[in-house]
Amino acid sequence: MFKKIKKTYPVENDVTAVSVADWNNDSYPDFVTTDYSDNTISLYINPKNGLFKNKKIFIQMLDHGV
Repeated sequence: MFKKIKKTYPVENDVTAVSVADWNNDSYPDFVTTDYSDNTISLYINPKNGLFKNKKIFIQMLDHGV
């Protein structure tokens, strides 16, 4: 299921947490980051090749991570 891919992904300014899970229920690991400075959650969806091209940003109302 996993293949070795070396890639760096830019994240926001003050990332305080990273969580890896299958967020869209497609059996592939996705990840999210939380940013303390602007209260956002960035969701990186795995398009089944490990390259995480999609990024969605959500504004969170609470002051803690996911």
